Amino acid sequence: MRTTIDIPDQIAPTLRSAARDRGVSLSRIVAELLVQAVEGRPSSIQRSTRSGFPVLTGGARIYTNEDVRALDDEP
Repeated sequence: MRTTIDIPDQIAPTLRSAARDRGVSLSRIVAELLVQAVEGRPSSIQRSTRSGFPVLTGGARIYTNEDVRALDDEP
């Protein structure tokens, strides 16, 4: 079904970013989130309970502050 919706300005960049990161359309992300909300399933976009920022997982390695500092010091 096709329809038109208004997406609040404060959430639009997050939705576009999620769509781009997953390689799907904005429509697909919105549809998936609507299905999850209606079915009572949690969102696949995880957020930090402390900061509210999206949490990205990148495999088994945990990067520490020292790892980041070492990369920052490279020329």
